[in-house]
Amino acid sequence: MATGPYVTLAQVRDALAPSGSITPGIATAASLTDSELTAAIADAQTEVDARLQGYSPTPFDASAIPPIVTRIARDVAAYLATLTFRQGDPMLPDHPVSLRYAAAQAMLTAITTGKMEAPGAPPDADGDGGSQQQTAAVINFSETWRMRPGAPWPSADTIAAYEPAQGDG
Repeated sequence: MATGPYVTLAQVRDALAPSGSITPGIATAASLTDSELTAAIADAQTEVDARLQGYSPTPFDASAIPPIVTRIARDVAAYLATLTFRQGDPMLPDHPVSLRYAAAQAMLTAITTGKMEAPGAPPDADGDGGSQQQTAAVINFSETWRMRPGAPWPSADTIAAYEPAQGDG
């Protein structure tokens, strides 16, 4: 299996300065050297592989990198490049690079906690690609229940104890 970078220099630069929107005289992380960005990409790929190990076959084959892995690696690499560029100057939580990094971390967490299907995961026992069909019970408590003065909301125990009748859901 041939492995390669999950994301290109151009993809990371575009995430840092969309459509080459670098303002003359104002430096951004997109202006880092190729070697500095390549280091950020390598670190991002290592982080993605470490987080997905045991959930997906890592490292991914260069000819079949799932788009979600490219997106996560791009956003992690952009964040790491920005940290290098800022040399320790903290970013605000609402900085676009911080928001993308937080979204990438949330996706990695969702994959490792089973809330999101692992990219490239082998099919499960029924051969449907790893997804599990689950049913949910919808419990509609009437408006009169909630509107009664002093009426409590249903407790988690009440909801957990509800077992739908055969054919419900």
